[in-house]
Amino acid sequence: MSEALTAPLTVEFPFTRSLGPIQSAFLTGLRERTVLGVRTGDGRVLVPPTEYDPVTAEELHELVETAPTGTVTTWAWNPAP
Repeated sequence: MSEALTAPLTVEFPFTRSLGPIQSAFLTGLRERTVLGVRTGDGRVLVPPTEYDPVTAEELHELVETAPTGTVTTWAWNPAP
């Protein structure tokens, strides 16, 4: 019977993630107790904001403060991370 091959493995993430202007503004707003969204070309507001419209792939720039109420249209739950 042949011996199984093995090799050392180190799992690491040797980088720093940059949030970019949209996500950075969103997180800064949360720190200041304000929720920001981004307005799409057809007038929808996406929260959390994305840099590109998921429908048209258009680049998005217009950050807007949201109302204190809203409607959750989707959600997910992961019971075991």
